[in-house]
Amino acid sequence: MSDIIRQFGKRVKFYRMKQKISQERLAEIAGLHPTYIGQVERGEKNCTLETAEKVANGLGVPLEELISDLSDKSTDLSAANRDTDEIKYIIKHLIGMDSRKLAFISNMIDRLKDL
Repeated sequence: MSDIIRQFGKRVKFYRMKQKISQERLAEIAGLHPTYIGQVERGEKNCTLETAEKVANGLGVPLEELISDLSDKSTDLSAANRDTDEIKYIIKHLIGMDSRKLAFISNMIDRLKDL
């Protein structure tokens, strides 16, 4: 299969593992067969957009998270890319926080850097 299909599968697996759910549980939530989820994660199946949306909904992530930048060879979810995804996740939660909470989090980050 093509790189884009493998990249999509890696991203599905990343988000599934991040949520600590099994392929069977994701399949149940998404209304798909567990074998199909495994094939998608291994890059053996090319999802339709409708199925990709079911997977995204099952993972509780926007479809854009699963399909953005798939043609970019550097988005293979290596350790650096996983870190980038974590940073995006953190930023989403920081947006809109009041200054007191942001100061607290900033202080915690400073302490963590020293560990």
